[in-house]
Amino acid sequence: SRKTCIRDGCTNQAQLGGVCFRHGAKRKGCSHEGCTNNAAKGGVCVRHGAKKKASGVEGCERQAVRGGKCLGHGGSQSRKICGREGCAKQAKRSGMCIRHVEGPSHNDFLCGLSDADQRKIMDAANQERERILEEREDFMVENKKCDAALY
Repeated sequence: SRKTCIRDGCTNQAQLGGVCFRHGAKRKGCSHEGCTNNAAKGGVCVRHGAKKKASGVEGCERQAVRGGKCLGHGGSQSRKICGREGCAKQAKRSGMCIRHVEGPSHNDFLCGLSDADQRKIMDAANQERERILEEREDFMVENKKCDAALY
């Protein structure tokens, strides 16, 4: 249980001096010359060297969230998840993820899969699409040869 701001009715977390940032607590600025960003770690902003915590999963370089892992590897999020049954993606609009807000073009069977598995399936589907287009093109070329032979 952290202390809250001393202003009446404010439930924001208090900083040094008893008030929240909204009510006057000062943020430390980046110490890099000419930079006006807020300091993140070590007195500098992310642009000037403060490192974001990486996911605790070997080989993953995405940013860690609660639980020390990225969202794709099971880190928890404080934001709402999609309201569509079986979908664990972050809700963006109207209580649903972008795929489900955009409508029926989404393949529901992808919802329960990890991002890596979704990519594998989509890559395989794209390869199959390319194969079909190549076959179609070959067929069209053969038909033109046949048409030319008739005339």
